[in-house]
Amino acid sequence: ALDAGKVVVWGDGSKGQRAVPADALSGVTAIAAGGYHTLALKAGKVIAWGDNSGVATKVPAEAQSEVTAIAAGDSLSYAVKAGKVIAWGKTWKGAPEVPAEAASGVTAIAAFGTSAVAVKDGGVIAWEAAGDYTPPVPVEAQSGVSEVSMGQGFYLALKAGKVISWGSFIPVPDEALSGVTAISAGDGFGLALKAGK
Repeated sequence: ALDAGKVVVWGDGSKGQRAVPADALSGVTAIAAGGYHTLALKAGKVIAWGDNSGVATKVPAEAQSEVTAIAAGDSLSYAVKAGKVIAWGKTWKGAPEVPAEAASGVTAIAAFGTSAVAVKDGGVIAWEAAGDYTPPVPVEAQSGVSEVSMGQGFYLALKAGKVISWGSFIPVPDEALSGVTAISAGDGFGLALKAGK
């Protein structure tokens, strides 16, 4: 198809996040929207744009090949390469922190603000890139998880078609307790995609 893998952006472009680079006009397999910047994954390479300060869009050499997952926070970015989380950008305390446990076995990652959550060996790990408090991961999300997402102060995990939520109390509706194939979280709300719907 002519537009296969093309990134299309709309909305606020005040920080350059609508100026899609030529590299992201085809062949992109994943995207992530952060605070004033955007990431795209193409052939294992991270492409970044927006963020007039430039800190979240200066992709390190390590994230320019063999990357399998990406996530974007406020002024920071994440990539997963060979199971290891790579971070760049800044928090209000400086460079983003990544816990030692995120150095191997990671298959999926999500970010919101200065917090991140990842799937490691089927369980969930969560951290605050500025080193602040992160709520504990519930026992139910410590195995069998395939996908994670996070919103403002809360986390979502997908386990065998069921959505698990923790952090700020946002109850999961009964309809999202089975048959779910994908999840996403926003500022105070969650989304679940049901199989066949």
